[in-house]
Amino acid sequence: MVADDHDIVRKGFVRWLDQYDDMRVLAEARSGVEVMRLVEQLHPDVLILDIMMPGRDGLDIARDVCTRFSRTAVVVFTGFVDAYTAQRAFRAGAVGFVEKTAPVEDVVTAIRCVARGQRYIPRSLEAVFAQRYLGGGESDPLEAVTNREFQVLRYLAQGMTNGEIAEKLTISVRTVDGHRQNLLRKLQLRNNADLARFAIRVGLIQA
Repeated sequence: MVADDHDIVRKGFVRWLDQYDDMRVLAEARSGVEVMRLVEQLHPDVLILDIMMPGRDGLDIARDVCTRFSRTAVVVFTGFVDAYTAQRAFRAGAVGFVEKTAPVEDVVTAIRCVARGQRYIPRSLEAVFAQRYLGGGESDPLEAVTNREFQVLRYLAQGMTNGEIAEKLTISVRTVDGHRQNLLRKLQLRNNADLARFAIRVGLIQA
């Protein structure tokens, strides 16, 4: 099953997968509500999940799927490939993590790996992920940040306004500002410029 709110990305990806004899796409979803409904109905072996869908946080969706439907292996499909996002995906229960700009063959490899019960991590992240999160590396400065706050932090660091973020996530401007205030408090920062510098320092965005 493929879940992505961008029709062109989702449908193009589905058409590509249709050429492989060892897999079949059961359904497509555009929202978290559709994901939960269709997984419950169809019990797919693998769910390819975009974590930046409108409304509900995608990592929370991944956690619900992994908790309620353990036979469905979740592969997070995202435009953000950094160790922090990967860590959150695997903590939510995902067993695969793939960048949207990766060759489709990499996604196919990920699908086959997780269908066999294996974990898939992109080569670009293997070393840093193992060092930081599996090998007793530095503590995570984002430990106390929720998944939704994590999303807001990334968008604020990219220079988006509260209104733009609210529209993107289909939440209220007031809610966005609440998340922003929480981020400033939890990270002990003063303003949006500090948030941007923090995001660059930890590798969430490029300078």
